[in-house]
Amino acid sequence: MTEPSIRNQLYFGADPANYDAARPPYPERVYQLLRQRCGLGGDGHSTAVVEIGPGTGLATRRLIAQGADPFVVIEPDERLARFLTEALGEAVEVRIEPFEQTTLPAGSFDLVVAATAFHWLEQEAALAQAGRILRRGGWLALWWNLFGDPVFHDAFHEATTAVLPPLLGPSAAPGTPFALDVAARAADIAASGLFEPAEHEILYWESRMDSGEIRALYATFPHISSLPTPERDRVLDDLARIARDEFHGEVKRTFATAIYTARRR
Repeated sequence: MTEPSIRNQLYFGADPANYDAARPPYPERVYQLLRQRCGLGGDGHSTAVVEIGPGTGLATRRLIAQGADPFVVIEPDERLARFLTEALGEAVEVRIEPFEQTTLPAGSFDLVVAATAFHWLEQEAALAQAGRILRRGGWLALWWNLFGDPVFHDAFHEATTAVLPPLLGPSAAPGTPFALDVAARAADIAASGLFEPAEHEILYWESRMDSGEIRALYATFPHISSLPTPERDRVLDDLARIARDEFHGEVKRTFATAIYTARRR
């Protein structure tokens, strides 16, 4: 079983409705870059797009509205794929398979994107696959929402460290977060030999959440959602209590969005 399949089966497919409702949208600047730099929907024309790991379609809906057509989404988890099919209908073709194993035809797409998903894939294999299915001159766009950022003081994170379980997956690695490690992400893309030098932007934005929204958001995080039910509920209850009692029911945090784009040679 590949890493993406493990990620989805264990973590994100159990409660798609809550994930869809609780996760915040991506900043408008992301879609501006896709239009202006990557040609999404340029001159009113449709753009052939593949999305890797769409989850419940938080970015997918915006991509449809911007002109993604034909639009293939690759989601290994059958539960998430079913959610997408029911929510989006014929606007997308849903493939239930790991991206690294897709048999989509070579050189047939204008844009390959991944929204808070690419870190779960084996980088060399995934970048090679993206380069294979892109037309020459097509674009790769990878972006992430990060719920907190080491640059800024995060009082809520400090107040909740004692109640949180250890992180899982790539986000658990020490040092700079995966999405903010600009040198490493650029080096991975360059090492593929398939893309021009990557460009990037780091966007910062403020989030305000009440205790219920905090509880719902943290319930989507894999290091919490994978806990046994009693322990998971205890952690979520503690987080909501801290938000209510110590932050007067409104938690203000600075979040970051990192986006990388690279053109296919």
